[in-house]
Amino acid sequence: MSYIATISSKGQITLPKPVRDLLAVEAGDKIEMEIEQKTGKVKLERALTLKERFKKLHLSFSPEIRANIQKYKGMTINEIKEDYAKTPEWHKEMEEKYGKV
Repeated sequence: MSYIATISSKGQITLPKPVRDLLAVEAGDKIEMEIEQKTGKVKLERALTLKERFKKLHLSFSPEIRANIQKYKGMTINEIKEDYAKTPEWHKEMEEKYGKV
């Protein structure tokens, strides 16, 4: 499908309703634009919200990392450091970095 939009003096365009419906966007939503350098074609997508981006990133983590995120949720950085210092991984890192104590 092809649609025509007019550029205002401020450089703004109004997306035709069928385009807004296809992208599932409404007033206030953000649009991500990708420009193909060779052809100048512009690809539009609804931009993910911060919450959606975090969820997507979170789901890409291994189950082990996701478990750690849940474990440390709500803890201060000092509490996390203290807890991590009790793990075999921490002791191995220190041994590799400073030698066996």
